[in-house]
Amino acid sequence: MNIKRIAKFTLLILLVAALGTVTGTLFGNTRIKGSFQRLRINMRISSQVAAAFQAAPKTYKEYTIVTQEDQINAATGERIEVSFRTTRAQRSDGTRALIREVHLTRKDTPITHKREITYPDSRFVTLFDDVKLRSSAAAFRGPVFIWGNRLSPESDCTSRRENFIVDGKRETIFKLIGKETVNGFAVSKLQTGNGELLWLSPDLDCEAVGLEVPDTAETRKEQCAQPGVITKDHLITVTMGTPDPALFDESCCVEVRPSQAWSEQAAFGVQLTGGSIVEVNQARLDILNDPEYQRKDKFWSLGH
Repeated sequence: MNIKRIAKFTLLILLVAALGTVTGTLFGNTRIKGSFQRLRINMRISSQVAAAFQAAPKTYKEYTIVTQEDQINAATGERIEVSFRTTRAQRSDGTRALIREVHLTRKDTPITHKREITYPDSRFVTLFDDVKLRSSAAAFRGPVFIWGNRLSPESDCTSRRENFIVDGKRETIFKLIGKETVNGFAVSKLQTGNGELLWLSPDLDCEAVGLEVPDTAETRKEQCAQPGVITKDHLITVTMGTPDPALFDESCCVEVRPSQAWSEQAAFGVQLTGGSIVEVNQARLDILNDPEYQRKDKFWSLGH
């Protein structure tokens, strides 16, 4: 893969990650993969959910989980040029951080770095440490929504809390096909409608510790992958205890509109991987002119 193709592929990855940010999914506000994009925001703030929230413990498990996602050539078994390293951390008050790094297999250091912080009151912040910019969404759904919209460990991570509380239903989102133990933690092996396999841990508030995406037409579209590519996500480490405060630090970055933050990060990624001035500027314009980001900007303006 030459430098120009790497630059374009990196930009594509950044765009997919950006457009895939959907409020109210598995990780507070962020989908982990394409399959999670189907978790629509349809929660009922019923009296049952509100009462369950009030009765639930307000102190959460503290942990830091690191996973790595590789895209693999199905024919040769070799890793493709780009991989991802994801860190998920939770504080005792329920504040969560997700750190997403893009790596080239020929380099040890990440080429792009993005952090997302979700607060218990539903405030959400995306931070780009590379370009020192951030964009935040005001708290408007509230803590009951955030709590109820998370997956339920009691359902083996197959349903949202609100589904399980209101209807007692399992497998409303994912199908449970087995139970395993990974690094000493109970893990549910789940399957999505298009055959993707997920390993989510009830012991870790249904955090993802593994993923396998087959090579199908539907998954190619969701992953923006070429035919013959299998995506696998595996656990690197789980550390129990208070996460590194730096993961939650917002002081590094200046608040701007979503389109500005994402466009500068996209331009940074293309420049870092050897893109020309024309490609860098085009990366920036692609974001600024995208209707999706224009809608994000309007929503951002309501809270600022």
